[in-house]
Amino acid sequence: VKGLRSFFAMWRKNLLRSDFRIGCPVLAVSIEEPSDEAAQEALKTADVVFAQWESLLCKSFKEAGMANKDAAQIAVMTISAFEGVAAMCRSRRSVHPLDAVSAQLESTIAAAIANGKNR
Repeated sequence: VKGLRSFFAMWRKNLLRSDFRIGCPVLAVSIEEPSDEAAQEALKTADVVFAQWESLLCKSFKEAGMANKDAAQIAVMTISAFEGVAAMCRSRRSVHPLDAVSAQLESTIAAAIANGKNR
């Protein structure tokens, strides 16, 4: 939870400093329809990066005591929530969505860790 809190705090600062111009390059590649072979390769690379992030989060959650199934699902949810909220912050020119998602993820992750330790 502490690492995730730091990550969201860093993004909060970066969004404000950049006047909401900064975004995730992996998401940018992922949402574009590939028009040539180079774009297709970039899309495959983005998929690899997302898979690596998912694996790292899942491992970290399990090490903290989260059950395997919860760790895998919450890793996907965390990445998806972050990517979506980064886009929302840019369009709204506000960090409010980021703060809301960060708080909810912290709560969800802490509960899943506690639940995993009680099994």
